[in-house]
Amino acid sequence: MGKRRNIYMGEGLEKLANSMIGGNFSGRINEIVERYTLIMATETIPDFSDREKVALGEVLLNAELTRSKIKGLSLDIDDLGDEFLTSGERQILAAKIEPLTPAQIIKILESLEN
Repeated sequence: MGKRRNIYMGEGLEKLANSMIGGNFSGRINEIVERYTLIMATETIPDFSDREKVALGEVLLNAELTRSKIKGLSLDIDDLGDEFLTSGERQILAAKIEPLTPAQIIKILESLEN
């Protein structure tokens, strides 16, 4: 059994806790984390240059991650200024991003945060 910790109960965890009538809340959180870890371990992402990583960080780390952000990520790349990537570099990066699944985009975000 792991160490007990106090955690902040954000909106998502509050909803989960409220839906767990008589259930094992910590067990459910562990299941979710195990599944998330499995998804991240099985997803592959393209290789990115250091400049592309900086540009992706600008787009992903400075905004709330929403469904529309994930679906429109390649458009956000196109909108970046020349201080991050040239027009040609933006087109190349957008082409790399366009076919990715939401799980792959989240894996990119995870890689940028770690």
